[in-house]
Amino acid sequence: MKKTLITLSLTLLVTLIPIFALSETIDVAIKGFDDGTKTNRQHDFREAVMNAKLQAIERAGVEIQSITRVENFQLKFNMAESKARAVLLPGFKVLDIGYQTDGTYQVVLVGKVLSKLASGKKPLVSPRTFTNSIGMKFMLLPAGTFMMGSPSDEPGRLDREKQHRVTLSKGFYMHTTEVTVGQWRTFIQDTGFRTDAENKGGAWIWTGKKWEKKAGYYWDNPGFSQGEENPVTCVSWNDVQEFIRWLSRKEGKTYRLPTEAEWEYACRAGSTTAFSSGGITELKCGHDPNLDAMGWYCGNSGKKTHPVAQKNPNAWGLYDMHGNVFEWCQDCYEEKYSFGQVSDPKGPSSGKYRVFRGGGWSNDARFCRSANRPGFNPDYRNHCLGFRVARDF
Repeated sequence: MKKTLITLSLTLLVTLIPIFALSETIDVAIKGFDDGTKTNRQHDFREAVMNAKLQAIERAGVEIQSITRVENFQLKFNMAESKARAVLLPGFKVLDIGYQTDGTYQVVLVGKVLSKLASGKKPLVSPRTFTNSIGMKFMLLPAGTFMMGSPSDEPGRLDREKQHRVTLSKGFYMHTTEVTVGQWRTFIQDTGFRTDAENKGGAWIWTGKKWEKKAGYYWDNPGFSQGEENPVTCVSWNDVQEFIRWLSRKEGKTYRLPTEAEWEYACRAGSTTAFSSGGITELKCGHDPNLDAMGWYCGNSGKKTHPVAQKNPNAWGLYDMHGNVFEWCQDCYEEKYSFGQVSDPKGPSSGKYRVFRGGGWSNDARFCRSANRPGFNPDYRNHCLGFRVARDF
């Protein structure tokens, strides 16, 4: 069924110092309302508010300190009518709703937004995306609540994936791809750092039948051909911490690995299925159309990594969350993680292993599911394991 694009023009009342007032109209697009039928549908409004906030910063040139939080947006309409009616929770007032000649509705809202801009100081800007000095692109993900883990009837699931509700109270930036060989090389050239694979007898290599530790294999010699845009592999969790410290110093911002909860939230991008593109139909190396569209696994990889961002991104613009390489997370691993409803979980305070997520080029399809969650020693490295980084909003 055809979708109608609902455009929200959010008029933000901004207070400046000393006593100036500025009114700014911000357009925010939300998709997902059926064309040609009467509906009464609730839509999570937080992402729209966040988008409006970021666009307000860019257009008005001021730092927004706070914005009224709106939980749900409810719209009732009939495409044959020239007007629509909207009902919102307290915090925003509907000024007008009009049918546009291009087939969209324009909903004009007004809400209270407070801002302070010190005289003579450059305003702070928090864009929805940014690219840092070594070419790493980041996407701002909204705060939200999701079901972490897998349902009991999901094919390929393991007992350690028990579902529970998780709330992430703050938005955060996520690297849109895995860290590449070229980005890692910049770090190595700048610091002279030597990885665990170089110092401790090599990395674990998949022979086609089993994993074997082999000397001489490391990030620049993983056992297959690779280019600068392929994801870096053969790096341990310990190695990754050195990269993050270097990147934070270089950029003047605090980078980190995502928590396990943040990683799965980012991977799912609002989905509840085995893959963010849909359910799983193949457990091993046969063709799975949903996984094939999103990532590289044993069924399509040709026994090697591939340049990042060659498959489809998920709904939040993140690439290779399924397959290509496993990705380290910050958390210590626990076999059975916290059950029940939790907020901003960070895993146990200590532990022998660290978590990695996502599946890789050598893995069966079932290991590339959103909920799959292995872990290993922080000095472990293999040529199917890499990482991506996050940054606080």
